[in-house]
Amino acid sequence: NTCEDVRAAAERDGLVWHGNDAVPTAQPEEGGHFVALLIWPKTNFHWIRMDRDLFWSHKPGQTAVRNVDNTGSKITDPSKSDFSPWTQFCGYF
Repeated sequence: NTCEDVRAAAERDGLVWHGNDAVPTAQPEEGGHFVALLIWPKTNFHWIRMDRDLFWSHKPGQTAVRNVDNTGSKITDPSKSDFSPWTQFCGYF
């Protein structure tokens, strides 16, 4: 998987690309949630979701949903958080 491939598939599914420069600071005006895409190079992808409290959460595999990264820190900026093995940050939808 590559950022480009998963981005294209996500857009075909109706997600709207919001770029990879600035972390969203509010919920989308049109409703729903912002999500961030990360890639485990040449293996698979992972989504991180902005919750109502403006922190982010994710559900790795069959584990419970969590709002911390691999260091135990609350997720405020998915591009700077530790989600290894998903190490390539792609951007926001």
